[in-house]
Amino acid sequence: MARYSLFLLSLILAAPLAAAEEFTLHQFDRLQLGDKFYAEGATFGDLNRDGHQDLISGPYWYAGPDFKTKHEYYPVKEWSINGYSDNFFAFVNDVNKDEWPDIVIIGFPGKEAYWYANPQKQSGHWKRYLAHPVVDNESPTYTDLTGDGEPELVFHTGGQLGYAGPGKDPTKPWSFHAVSPNLKYGRFTHGLGVGDVNGDGKQDILEKNGWWEQPADLQKAGFWTRHPFKFTGAGGSQMYAYDVDGDGDQDVITSKAAHAYGLSWFENVKKDGEITFVEHPIMGSKPEENKYGVVFSQLHAVDLVDMDGDGIKDIVTGKRFWAHQGHDPGAKEPPVNYWFKIVRTPKGVDFLPYQINDKSGVGTQVVAGDVTGNKLPDLVVGNKSGTYLLKHKQVKVDEATWKKAQPKKYVPKKVSVKNELKPGEHFATNADGRRLNLDFETGDLKDWVSEGEAFRSQPVKGDTVKARRRDMVSNHQGQYWVGTYEVLEDVPVGTLSSASIKVTHPYATFYVGGGSHDSTRVEIVDRATNKVIAKASGRNNERMHQELVDLTKYQGKEIFIRLVDQHKGGWGHINFDHFRFHDKKPAQLEVADSGAPAQEHTQKYDGLPGKKAAEVMSVPDGFSVSLVAAEPDVQQPIAMTIDDRGRLWVAESYAYPSKQPEGKGKDRILIFEDKDADGKFETRKVFQEKLNLVSGLEVGFGGVWVGQAPYLLFIPDKNGDDKPDGEPEILLDGWHYEDTHETLNSFIWGPDGWLYGCHGVFTHSRVGKPGTPDDQRQPINAGIWRYHPTRHEFEVFAHGTSNPWGVDFNDQGQCFLTCCVIPHLFHIVQNARYRRQAGQHFNPYTYDDIKTIAKHRHWTGGQWNQSDRVASDRVGGGHAHAGAMIYLGGSWPKKYHNQLFMNNIHGARLNQDQLAREGSGYIGDFAPDFLYANDRSSQILYLRYGPDGQVYFIDWYDTNQCHHREFQKHDRSNGRIFRVAYNDAKPVKVDLQKLTSAELVKLQLHENDWYVRQSRRILQERGADPEVHAQLAEIAFGNDDVTRRLRGLWALHVTGGLSEAKVMQALKDPSEFMRGWAIQLALETGEPSKQLLETMEALAKQDPSPVVRLYLGSAANRLPLDQRAGILKGLVSHAEDQHDHNLPLLYWYALEPLAPHDMQQAYALAKDAKIPLIESYTLRRIADIGTEEAVAFLVEQLGDAQAADEQKVFLDSINSALRGRRQFPMPVPWKSVGKRLMASQDPVVKSRSLSLAVTFGDPAAMQRLREIVADQKNDLAGRKSALDSLLGVRDPQLVPILIPLLDQKGIRREALRGLAGYPDAAIATAILERYPQYDLNEKRDALNTLASRLNFAEQLVAAVEAGEVPSKDLSAEIIRQLGNLKDKELNAKIGKVWGVVRESAADKKKLIASYKNMIERPHPTPDINLGRAIFAKTCQQCHKLFGTGASIGPELTGSNRANLDYLLSNVVDPSAVMAKDYQPAVIVTESGRIITGIIKKEDKNAVTVATANETVIIPRDEIDEMSLSDKSMMPDNLWKQLSRIEVRSLVKYLASPGQVPMKATPENLKQFFNGQDLTGWTGDSQLWFVENGEIVGRSPGIKRNEFLVSDMLVGDFELKVKVKLTPNAGNSGIQFRSSLQPGGHVKGYQADIGAGWWGKLYEEHGRGLLFKESGEQHVREGDWNEYRVVAVGPRIRTYINGKLCTDLNDPQGAKSGILAFQIHSGGPMEVRFKDLELRLDPPRD
Repeated sequence: MARYSLFLLSLILAAPLAAAEEFTLHQFDRLQLGDKFYAEGATFGDLNRDGHQDLISGPYWYAGPDFKTKHEYYPVKEWSINGYSDNFFAFVNDVNKDEWPDIVIIGFPGKEAYWYANPQKQSGHWKRYLAHPVVDNESPTYTDLTGDGEPELVFHTGGQLGYAGPGKDPTKPWSFHAVSPNLKYGRFTHGLGVGDVNGDGKQDILEKNGWWEQPADLQKAGFWTRHPFKFTGAGGSQMYAYDVDGDGDQDVITSKAAHAYGLSWFENVKKDGEITFVEHPIMGSKPEENKYGVVFSQLHAVDLVDMDGDGIKDIVTGKRFWAHQGHDPGAKEPPVNYWFKIVRTPKGVDFLPYQINDKSGVGTQVVAGDVTGNKLPDLVVGNKSGTYLLKHKQVKVDEATWKKAQPKKYVPKKVSVKNELKPGEHFATNADGRRLNLDFETGDLKDWVSEGEAFRSQPVKGDTVKARRRDMVSNHQGQYWVGTYEVLEDVPVGTLSSASIKVTHPYATFYVGGGSHDSTRVEIVDRATNKVIAKASGRNNERMHQELVDLTKYQGKEIFIRLVDQHKGGWGHINFDHFRFHDKKPAQLEVADSGAPAQEHTQKYDGLPGKKAAEVMSVPDGFSVSLVAAEPDVQQPIAMTIDDRGRLWVAESYAYPSKQPEGKGKDRILIFEDKDADGKFETRKVFQEKLNLVSGLEVGFGGVWVGQAPYLLFIPDKNGDDKPDGEPEILLDGWHYEDTHETLNSFIWGPDGWLYGCHGVFTHSRVGKPGTPDDQRQPINAGIWRYHPTRHEFEVFAHGTSNPWGVDFNDQGQCFLTCCVIPHLFHIVQNARYRRQAGQHFNPYTYDDIKTIAKHRHWTGGQWNQSDRVASDRVGGGHAHAGAMIYLGGSWPKKYHNQLFMNNIHGARLNQDQLAREGSGYIGDFAPDFLYANDRSSQILYLRYGPDGQVYFIDWYDTNQCHHREFQKHDRSNGRIFRVAYNDAKPVKVDLQKLTSAELVKLQLHENDWYVRQSRRILQERGADPEVHAQLAEIAFGNDDVTRRLRGLWALHVTGGLSEAKVMQALKDPSEFMRGWAIQLALETGEPSKQLLETMEALAKQDPSPVVRLYLGSAANRLPLDQRAGILKGLVSHAEDQHDHNLPLLYWYALEPLAPHDMQQAYALAKDAKIPLIESYTLRRIADIGTEEAVAFLVEQLGDAQAADEQKVFLDSINSALRGRRQFPMPVPWKSVGKRLMASQDPVVKSRSLSLAVTFGDPAAMQRLREIVADQKNDLAGRKSALDSLLGVRDPQLVPILIPLLDQKGIRREALRGLAGYPDAAIATAILERYPQYDLNEKRDALNTLASRLNFAEQLVAAVEAGEVPSKDLSAEIIRQLGNLKDKELNAKIGKVWGVVRESAADKKKLIASYKNMIERPHPTPDINLGRAIFAKTCQQCHKLFGTGASIGPELTGSNRANLDYLLSNVVDPSAVMAKDYQPAVIVTESGRIITGIIKKEDKNAVTVATANETVIIPRDEIDEMSLSDKSMMPDNLWKQLSRIEVRSLVKYLASPGQVPMKATPENLKQFFNGQDLTGWTGDSQLWFVENGEIVGRSPGIKRNEFLVSDMLVGDFELKVKVKLTPNAGNSGIQFRSSLQPGGHVKGYQADIGAGWWGKLYEEHGRGLLFKESGEQHVREGDWNEYRVVAVGPRIRTYINGKLCTDLNDPQGAKSGILAFQIHSGGPMEVRFKDLELRLDPPRD
């Protein structure tokens, strides 16, 4: 693991002092020439002989000096970074002596070496010649070994070391000359080099086990002389002989392990006249093993070159990138490059480390040399992340800068060797009072006895866990601890027992980690009886946690500790440390007992065998869980069903998360059968193989229905022999898989005989039968769909939600789904539209959609760390759900009947929701969680009850809980099927296909709905049967239980027996659900008869049930437009429906198409409607027709409206529809209608009429609005409204009015945004002149405007260059917007002031690794309150978290934000995970404005775009260009401008479970109070508000204190505020350095306000009155008084009207906290605050 001191994070590299008073630094610019993996070596040479060095890497050479032109010299092949290339080393030499440099390539170890003949400026591939067929070793080289002036290949082959060079004909294979016998050198042996070790002028060969001396005469036969010396064990990379210490002999330099840690030089010394060596480590595996604390691993490439021109060569190296797919020690640390300056001093040799770069690393070769021609060595690198040139330059600096850049000696963190006691703790002693070595700080096992091998060589020192794996730490205390894996890994077993311990106190604690097995445990044992008092195990985590033991009963007795390690498999080890006694029970710990260890949260385990996983699940009393099947019998189960024989069908998805190449699919469908009903599914069959991305599964109708995007497949098996009758049939295609966990899923047969399924929001399907033209396909990107199995018809049943992965039906046939991210529960009605997680509805006139029925949420924040889990456990566990089952199995207790069960992925449990009727639908309320898996890997995806009434579910079983496309991050080996049974219910043996139809009909009355559904489907398969119809009709119309009547009705329908006469009979049923279902079923296949239509119209008017009206509203959406009016007229007449959850919008969806179809009819319906939404939406829709006729019609109707409220509805509707139209032809009626309305006494009617008149081109109205905007005496809201109208028509005379508004706080932001619409060059000047005075939000608006046009942007960049605008103010999003201007000169300037934007995949991976390293370090300590301030600055304009922020991008509250990998990938590379619905558009307007944002709405007139700071409506006729960007709206590397502490603090805030105060900073201080509203404050809106720029607290008389709380947290501060209290007998106060308590209370200091209390200092909910002296004498009663509070360190002062009231030094008080205002309990009163001035860090007096 790489660890660096702070000073080494700079890329500035120090150089020695060049001359007196002159200081020089070395810097390196990283130039990435490509991001593809072609080779792990690279070099340079002048290939085209133009005098410039060219760079060679992989199949390309890049022409110098700019390296922009690349030439392919052999066929290109890109390699996966999880494998290896055929190009490990590259060299340049004129092999064939034609005076043109050729290229020599050494391939993969054990493969060929080739040379490529330079074609002398001819195009095409270079001719390739074999140099040698087998080149072994991982560091072979090409150098002049023999001294003949020509280089040779140095390597080993066939077990022998040697060299090969060309003969007379270099095009022939080169001959190998062995210098050693066959010593069985392997192809992957590491470490090789060439150098004159003995100083005889001849080059010798170095290898890890010694050196081979070149003989005096190479012509003589025989091997070279070997000099054994073990330089390294594993072997490093390139080795060098060099006089390191300057004593005249040749020392050796080598890395120690190419895939681990270590760099050393070996001093050449003489012993008995022979050369030997003494090792001097330069760098090891820990910071303390390097003088300067530098450590990194995988030094797989080393070069030796004089980097700074001092005549002494220096070491150049780096960390290899992704060598063994991230499995090497330290592999995931940043890929750094370093040079170690060799400094010879009288005291010895020093190696000064200078970091060159942390974003490229090395491959198997690094070459240093002057590539650019400035006489400074550059670095050339080729590796799995791409090709790089690190260009070397020198910069003169001042002395301070130079000193700052010098390496500093590493100062190790001090660790107490005493392991001191905390208060209340005591060391353990024996009976004689001698302290025992139970924390191992003696460094040995004194006082312990071991048996077996497991504890050999214990204890270990330091955090060896962190050194070998980056995701965990040991959490040991002191220096030493026991960890059996750390020495001998998991296989050895044994015990370790302590000496006898005298129990001197009632409680004891110890630390334990490692495996969770009972066979890896700590036992506390009674010495007298040998009875185990308590035991505890780890949690399959190396991090030790503290356990508590209650020893009250054993005080005075003796015990001992026994550590047991009897497990040889995975997690077969134990960690232990730090045994202590305690006076009292530590409050945070629960007592361990002799059973399993205490449960910290519901995901205690991780990675259990299947049977054990079932055992640890928690279920209610009476229930049990058993394992049905586990790996290897089932793996990656993604879908399941239960057939009519009770067999389990399971789909295995090996393809997920990516579609595999055609013909490479490995997904399967399995059948599990319990033939003897003993509960063991002993028979397993493979029904179908070679499927590809399976996601859904159901059986029936003579085959198997399979979801496999892009297809819905049917696999026939008519004879039921469990063997496909033929190839899968494609029923539907067009199913997309942009997001492979949001495609078609969760198949289930509905009560109406259709196959239902779910579909997610970020997958954009267009479904139809094969060959269907695109314009005839049905789009779906969120919702429920259905397919009829015999008519082969496809429908989208309902649109909306997020990523549903579960759907089921209750006893009434009502459909419910569960989904993720957004609220989780929806009652699904046919043809309805529901809240979407993202994107627009396909119908742009939807206007609004139906929301969740859930009254609760299953999460409170993140769910991926301990504090989040504790918080979310109380409400359900997390936001991600899979599976939906409404239990109707008949065997469980009645309280579970009709309850909805779903799995909570992050909570690893089955949530339960209680469904209850409300209005036309349902509400879902919280019910206790049903099952806890207690296992982090558990991922239950689907669950169903079977013929035994018990529940079966599949468990994907994978630690990774979140979808991503990195295949290797998913555990592919696991999968389980479980059964949950009540009262040990036994399985049953069934085969419904063997039953007669009459027997199947009887099953419609079964208490277990499994029989009902299966028998109904079989009856449907068998087709129409008059006898069956008669029997079903008896149930449908004669049973007393409505749920049974419904079953009869559904079965009648699916068997073709539901005639119109029976429909009419059902419409008279006393049950509202019978009547409703009759409507839905009657309209399934066609238009209703006249009789049925008339009946439906009558029901719409007269039926008292909102459920029936729900079905009628749904049905109206299916009717031809000419048949809708009668039903809709009746429906919209029900005023009682206006507040129903479903009905108003369902009616609207049916009515909406009537507006363009028959405008007058639609208006007539709306006018008579008793539901206000219907009228307003209909008027808006008519206006949205957009024709002059439609608008004139509305204006004419507006003229008839007399009441102001009615006029407002018209005006709002027309204005809304015409937004985005700069001007619209004035309708003839407007002249008279408008004149009357603009003279209205109602200010709202008047304002909105003026706005409409402006759109109609009325010059007088436009002038009037200009006057309203300009006059500061007018109401601010009215001014903003007028300005919005003028901006909407792009008033050409507006700029002179807008610029003065930049000086007016209340309207400044609107002016800044509005100016973006005008190209006037004076605008940028005006904004920049005022820029320093703006607050954070105003600066954001200013920068967005300045970045919207090229002429503005040029002035902005010039201001940055001049230092007038800080470069740190240019956020990544502004840089992205400036880049969209596509001006090369501007981009070059941006690069200078902001830095180069790196966008390659390799760069991003390195950046993620760099950030992760930064975040996971312990320092600097993150500040969560600062984190919120950074969030407000960088994220809040687009994302909402804890209810605060905008909704341009995804909501973050329920996201996986506490998972660091997830967070970093989204921040550093958001485009890689960008959903289509968040794909931004880049729009160029005719006036040259560039707008980047998310399209929120499109119609024929305008495009509505949400940008980072506003929503803009752009008329289509003003758009020159519009394209979708492949770059996310969220820029790459949003954190570039943030410091380390800011990044760490932001991450901590993002991972927090709830909202925290925001640290006040100079940047956000101006947002303390905006003078307009209570943004940034929280309080009861009935008591607190803003009036005339004053904060008003008005109490009608309250029983408890109420507070208005600022978001800001301050430490040292000065607050000035004017306060007026009326009457003076009331009481208020200013809270500071306070904290928000549960229930809205505030605890902390209060500067008091009120008679007898003015100026006093009180501590609310604390110590009470702290300073008694009153400032009453300074108060102007009933008037404004200036209150001043100054808090600096422990000193608190208050002043009233400039007079000191309180002066208190209070060391024990809080030093920081929130600010708040109080209304005290008591009678009516009012307090006002104005002129708030907050200053941070005032000077100490």
